[in-house]
Amino acid sequence: MEFHRRAVTKPAEGFVRLAEDNELLRSSSNMILSTQSHPEMKGPLAMSMLRAATPEYNKDLDLENIENNMMGPEDGDAVFGCIVEWVAER
Repeated sequence: MEFHRRAVTKPAEGFVRLAEDNELLRSSSNMILSTQSHPEMKGPLAMSMLRAATPEYNKDLDLENIENNMMGPEDGDAVFGCIVEWVAER
């Protein structure tokens, strides 16, 4: 499930886009990896943060639908494992 109010619209100078919508960027030096995700965050924690957010932040959201999607299968552990492997290679 993706949920972002903010997004990188253009990579910074010296960064290469590795995924659509600039969700994964790598520096040209190959020393910095930037991700627009939180592979460490699980559904219940994400939902508690959304429910605690100010009304202005989540005023037009269908929280019930988001919660239904967030409680399904996730790939965060696998993604985080790939990030750790990438770091170990540096």
